[in-house]
Amino acid sequence: MDKGVLTKIDESEKESADLDFKSAFDPSAPQDWCELIKDIVAMANSGGGLILFGVNDDGSPAAVDLKQILALDPATIVDKIEKYTDQHFADFSLCSGARRGCPIAVLSVSSVPVPIVFTAPGTYDIGGGKQKTAFSRGTVYFRHGPKSEPGTSEDLRAALNRELDRVRSSWLDGITKVVTAPVGATISVLPSEVKLSGAEGATGVRLVNDESAPAFKAYRTDLLYPYRQQKRVRS
Repeated sequence: MDKGVLTKIDESEKESADLDFKSAFDPSAPQDWCELIKDIVAMANSGGGLILFGVNDDGSPAAVDLKQILALDPATIVDKIEKYTDQHFADFSLCSGARRGCPIAVLSVSSVPVPIVFTAPGTYDIGGGKQKTAFSRGTVYFRHGPKSEPGTSEDLRAALNRELDRVRSSWLDGITKVVTAPVGATISVLPSEVKLSGAEGATGVRLVNDESAPAFKAYRTDLLYPYRQQKRVRS
């Protein structure tokens, strides 16, 4: 994490559009999952942000055990999001951190180019035969200050403008590289990410230490390591 992010984690007093506090999270509780998914999707739709576990609403450290949170498999979070959105969103990271000298868990959520829509309701039981709905089918959530709420026309306009700015910046960066390339240089166009060899449209890769090379992200470990669960047979 860069210095600015670390400063935000350690010093921010209040929740905001790109910062959310959660005192605790129970992976076995449907209500906790629904509320978390709502915040992840709203944050991704609003340009990204951070969700801090182990922090009370007033910004003070919460005395909770973070082992269950940090032990979460990212694939589980991806599956939960896909269950309610039909979208395979995996552009996030979960790691340990510290706030004012106390341990916390940090979920960093990236922005999405097109807002994610909920395709199934996030309903859970609150006891007494009653249910609560965290989000409804067909809704698009955004961050409004410290809250995750249904979006407005202005939210959709802002999301469109963010994507247009990203595309313009990408174009200008590409044009600059072409214009400043030395005479006789060969210009190559490469994908920003490559796919597994077992996937449709797979791309051949070569392992290098060049940080500017296309990124390779493996989410399907069954394709990347197809023999990892097979028992070794002695001859």
